[in-house]
Amino acid sequence: MRTDNTTNQRSNRNKIVLISSLFTSIYFAVLIGSYYFKFDNQVLNFVRELFTIPAVLLLLVLSVISGMALVKENKKFNSLPFYSCLILLLTIVLLIVSS
Repeated sequence: MRTDNTTNQRSNRNKIVLISSLFTSIYFAVLIGSYYFKFDNQVLNFVRELFTIPAVLLLLVLSVISGMALVKENKKFNSLPFYSCLILLLTIVLLIVSS
C-alpha cells in the first residue's frame, strides 16, 4: 500500500520533470529559431557553446526518467509523465527535422 508521502514525492518529481522538459524544449526552439532567422550575437554564441551539450544530455536523461515514470503510472494518457514524454519526443523530432 502506498503512503501519502511517497505519492507526494512522485507527484513532485513528475512536476519537476515536466517543467524541465518544457524549459529544455524552449531552449532548443530558441536555438533553432535563432539559426533560421540568422540572429548572430556573441552572447547567444557563448550561451549556445556553454549549454548545448548539457541540454542534450538533459534531454536524454529526462526521456529515460519520464519513460520509467510513465510505465510506473500504468501508461495513463492523462498523467504528467505522458505529457513529459510527448514534449520530449516532439523536441527530439524538431531537432532531427531541423538538422
